[in-house]
Amino acid sequence: MTRLVVTLVIGIGIGAVAAALWLRPVSEGAEPTGPWVAKVGDRVIRPAEFIEEMARRGGRRPGTYQSFDQKRLLLNEMIVRAALVDAAKRESFDMQPEVLRAMESVLINRYRQDRLQPLRDSVGIDDADVEDFYNRNAGDYVVPARKRIAIIHFAVPERANDERWDQATADAEEVLAMVSDQDQGVPHFGDLARQHSDHRGSRYRGGVIGWISEGGERPRFNPTVAAAAESLRSPGAIVGPVRGDDGVYLVRLVEYEPQRERSLEELSAGIRQRLLAERLKQVENEFLDARLAEVETEINEDALAEIEPLSGPGPERRGPPTGPTTSAEDES
Repeated sequence: MTRLVVTLVIGIGIGAVAAALWLRPVSEGAEPTGPWVAKVGDRVIRPAEFIEEMARRGGRRPGTYQSFDQKRLLLNEMIVRAALVDAAKRESFDMQPEVLRAMESVLINRYRQDRLQPLRDSVGIDDADVEDFYNRNAGDYVVPARKRIAIIHFAVPERANDERWDQATADAEEVLAMVSDQDQGVPHFGDLARQHSDHRGSRYRGGVIGWISEGGERPRFNPTVAAAAESLRSPGAIVGPVRGDDGVYLVRLVEYEPQRERSLEELSAGIRQRLLAERLKQVENEFLDARLAEVETEINEDALAEIEPLSGPGPERRGPPTGPTTSAEDES
């Protein structure tokens, strides 16, 4: 079945749901009771249902559906729609899996909108909830002290001899002596990094390589640099020359931020959003559990186990299996 045909089928199926709202069956050969404006096969269009469709089409706007011809044109559209629904049902289009799924999605979305959404709209988070959550989790909001570090790297090739290492150390000591001649307003290595450092990523930024948090993991920093930085306490302080696996370093503390606690005011918006999301999820789970409790459910696990997968095994995954989620189609 082509995509166009599937689209038409689904459209007709959804039309069947809509048509059921304003079409009522009439026994074959029997006249409909009460007022009516059209009969289509064994179905009848009532005035109230025509008015509802007229309102849906913008009938409350001034100047719309004032003439008989306008109303007749709308009725003709309703008749054509009913005829197409009748034809599709005669050929069992309404029993095709993709049509049934589309019709179920319409029902589910409407039911969720009318029954679940008011429950969600009633959920609120007050200031006391936010403050209580903050107080119970205050330890999670401590920002560790951190240091902004600058380096000058004197690279030494792999398998270099002692003479080469000695030369790198001597070069580092010579540059270190030049630091005192720098402008006192320069917090990093300034032009000395550009002139002498072999670290391409930082040499044009005064040797600045970024922040190191105290007590945290530092996988992106050279271990030699990280270890040397631990001894630095005052901005401007320098340690070195220190020898690493790939050369000799001068390490300077550019800026220091002490440990601090993030305030309630700083975090309240994020906490409120988190609590709201948790409450909304709880409300939805309770709603779904209640609907499941209303129907008797039985699972044939033997039959389920006998169903073969549609594809071969994928890569091995760790942790519990994830279940199916509600499709976007049912959430629109």
